[in-house]
Amino acid sequence: MKTPFYLTPRIVAVGAVAMIFLVFACEENLRDTDPGAGEMSISVLASDSELEVFPDVTYQYMDMYGTDNKLCVGSYLRAIRNGNTAFKDSLVQYLFTDIQHDVLRIPIRQWLHTEGGTTLNTMDSIYSDLDSVLTYLTVDKPGLAYFASPAETSTPDEYPDWLFRTPGDKTTFKHYAYGQLVGEYLNYLQSKGYNIQYLGLYNEDSFVKPQHIRYCKNGLESVIGSAAMDQLTFVGPDRWGIYWMVDWLNNHFIGSDYMDELDVIGTHFYDDGEEGNDNNTSSWTDFATAMNSVNKPSWFTESNRFNLGTGMDGLTAGLDHIWDPIKKGKVNGVISYWGSLWILKQNFSTGKPMRDKEYYGYKKFVNTSKGKQQVRAYGGPNVRLMAFRDGSRLVIMILNRSTIDFEGVTIKINDGYQIDRSLTRTRWTPGSAVEGDTTTWTPPDSTTLTQPVPAKSFIVFTMDII
Repeated sequence: MKTPFYLTPRIVAVGAVAMIFLVFACEENLRDTDPGAGEMSISVLASDSELEVFPDVTYQYMDMYGTDNKLCVGSYLRAIRNGNTAFKDSLVQYLFTDIQHDVLRIPIRQWLHTEGGTTLNTMDSIYSDLDSVLTYLTVDKPGLAYFASPAETSTPDEYPDWLFRTPGDKTTFKHYAYGQLVGEYLNYLQSKGYNIQYLGLYNEDSFVKPQHIRYCKNGLESVIGSAAMDQLTFVGPDRWGIYWMVDWLNNHFIGSDYMDELDVIGTHFYDDGEEGNDNNTSSWTDFATAMNSVNKPSWFTESNRFNLGTGMDGLTAGLDHIWDPIKKGKVNGVISYWGSLWILKQNFSTGKPMRDKEYYGYKKFVNTSKGKQQVRAYGGPNVRLMAFRDGSRLVIMILNRSTIDFEGVTIKINDGYQIDRSLTRTRWTPGSAVEGDTTTWTPPDSTTLTQPVPAKSFIVFTMDII
């Protein structure tokens, strides 16, 4: 494995005096608390009006943010093919410079490969479009890292029949041969001058166990060689929901002989109820607890709720989908799905990228948390709270997805800290500018902020503490 700078192990202070509050409350009335993995759970009565931040109780670093074009390569291409230099330059500027995205997730179109994995249909529209996109990005954004991952199809089975000893029976899947297929794909990209830094061998495949990853990697190495293998960072297994991800970790991965086959643990989160599913019986806290036994970075590799509406509806839904993975799951990175269409709202016909509240709010979230450590923050069931720290710089975020206005919300800064002079507040509301409304002010109380939190709002405070 080639270790990128943001996967280098760091010593993180987590120690704190455990305090138990005996309360009589239903689970849904508990505060939005987030004890660190392995700590004693602290249950505090719910409060949307009295919030708290503890700058000395630190958790994971937020090391990586990225976006995805696995199934929307064509939308990127419209801004490139139509010859409008302003469109294609602004797309790259908006997605990969103005937003601090490190990684672009790109497709492996596995059903195009013929038996043996030795022939690749490079004339397929996705591969030819991908070639055009990467040609442009390699020149215009040379530092961007690529994360290759299998693309899904609209059919039940995304793998060709030749990869099964018995077609359709996934228990007969030929993982070694599939690894050779992926190797041919990587060699194709290498021949075009593109290098893959991150590789996900599987995507939402329920039949994959840890030993299968080793079989697949053996097939891959037979094609690309050991030196090329050492340059790859392997991400996976990218299960469909967090419930199934926790089950996979606890019952198959942890304690097995195959824990070194993955460098980054990646997962999706489609069992969150937004699509009417009820599989979310295990929480992101369970994921963080399981990861305590894994000792590897973790990524939320497919965040995609920014498509649930426009304006504040889309922004608050998208941030809400990211919130628990970061706050409770303690992930180190997030990949936002279909960035050109759901973050930028790119015009589907012309390719013109368009920035609205979803773009600017998400940009603020990424750029103010990137490279910082999450710290303990107590919020309420509606007024959600998250905070990050980098030395004396403290960032506090409030998300209110509800239709309720909250007046006089207080945020107390604990551990003996106070605000050093003024702070900056940027707020998105239904009536705000698309870029958010930014003000600089000095609070009358240097240890407590008092603010209204409007319905459907996202608020970011940036300050120095002493």
